[in-house]
Amino acid sequence: MSAKLSSGKSRAARAAAVLVTLAMCPAAFAQEAGAVTAVFKAKEIDFSYRSTTRFYPCHKLRNVVTNVLRAIGARDDVQVRVSDCENFEMSDESEFDRWDPRQSPNDSRQFPNDPRQFPSDGFGNTRGREQLSHIRARVMTPVELTPAVLAEIDKDKSRRELVSRVTGNPAAAMNDPIVFEAKRQSVTLSRASLRLEPGDCHLLEQMMRSIFRELDVRVVRRNFTCDSRQENRITPQLTVEALLPTGALLPMPPAESERRGQKPATSATENDAPGATPETPTETAPATPPETPTQAPAEAPTENPPQ
Repeated sequence: MSAKLSSGKSRAARAAAVLVTLAMCPAAFAQEAGAVTAVFKAKEIDFSYRSTTRFYPCHKLRNVVTNVLRAIGARDDVQVRVSDCENFEMSDESEFDRWDPRQSPNDSRQFPNDPRQFPSDGFGNTRGREQLSHIRARVMTPVELTPAVLAEIDKDKSRRELVSRVTGNPAAAMNDPIVFEAKRQSVTLSRASLRLEPGDCHLLEQMMRSIFRELDVRVVRRNFTCDSRQENRITPQLTVEALLPTGALLPMPPAESERRGQKPATSATENDAPGATPETPTETAPATPPETPTQAPAEAPTENPPQ
C-alpha cells in the first residue's frame, strides 16, 4: 500500500513539474518571436563576374558561388552554371608582344591555359587582361508566405492537377510545397565558415551588389576593401542577415480559392434567413409546374376528335 502511495506521489510531482515548466515557457510551443511562415520559392539568378586581379577556372568559381548561396539560405539542390572562364580580354593600352622573349610570362598558377599570353610586372601582377565570366543559378530560397505567394501556389496547384490528369501521374498533383517557420538570422561568411580566400574579395563584393539585393540579403558588417590593382592579401569576412528556416514545420494555410468559395456560401445563408427575397423564387418555382400539366390535358382532347 505504501509503495502505491509513493508511486502516485511521484507521478503527481512529475506532472506538477511539467505544468510549472509550461507556465514558465509558454513560447516553447508557440511560433518563435520574430518568425514568419515561409515556403521555398524558385528564383533565377543571372550575373557576370569581372576582375583584373583574380582569375577563376569554371569549377572553382562555381564552387565558391554555390557555397555562398547555400550559406545565405538557398536549398542544397542549388544549380550553378558558369561559362566563359577561359576567355580573357586584353586592354587597348597594352603593348605586349607574345613573341618578344624579353617580356616575362605570367604565373601559370593563375592562368594555366596559356601562361605567355599576357604580360606581368615585377610583383607578379598581370597587366592588360580581364576575366569576364557569365554565371547563371537556379535557387530555392525561403520567402514569407504572403497572400500573393499563396495565390501563386494555388495557381501552380491547378497546373499540377492538370498535368496529373493529362499524364496519368497522381504524384504530380500531390507535390505541394512544404510550409515551415523561418526567421531572419545573422550569417558570417569567412575563411572559417566557407573557406574563403583573399582572392575571393572581388567575387564577394560583386555578389553583394547583385545577388544579395535580389535575394533580400542585408549586409550587416564587412571588414574588407578590394584592391582593383592587385589581389588582396587579407581574407574577406562579411556578416549578413538572411531569412533562414528554424526547423519547425507548419500546416499549409487554405488556398485563396477555398477562402473565396466559403464567403459566398456564408453570406447567402445569412441573407436567406431574415429577408423575404429568397422566399419569392421558392414560391415562383412550384407555381410554374402546375400550369404546365393544366395545359397539357387541354390539348389532348383537341387531337382526339379528328380520329
